[in-house]
Amino acid sequence: MGRTQENKAEVIADIKDLFKDAQLAVAIDYQGLSVAEITDLRRRLRPLGGTCKIAKNTLVRIAVEGDDNWQPMQEFLKDLLP
Repeated sequence: MGRTQENKAEVIADIKDLFKDAQLAVAIDYQGLSVAEITDLRRRLRPLGGTCKIAKNTLVRIAVEGDDNWQPMQEFLKDLLP
């Protein structure tokens, strides 16, 4: 079952909140990484004050719309629509 509109709104709000306090964001293509590798990345980032958040490109795109600081990030998100 897919996400509900309310759930998507929560995810978007969470992403906006993360960007609000962030100085740096990195967009990566994690395809091919194992769960153990992603867990290791999260474990290494935590002591440095970093966060690893996996989100759909569409939700990130919506979260950064209208934010002059983060809108340029959209060019790094995969465009899966034709």
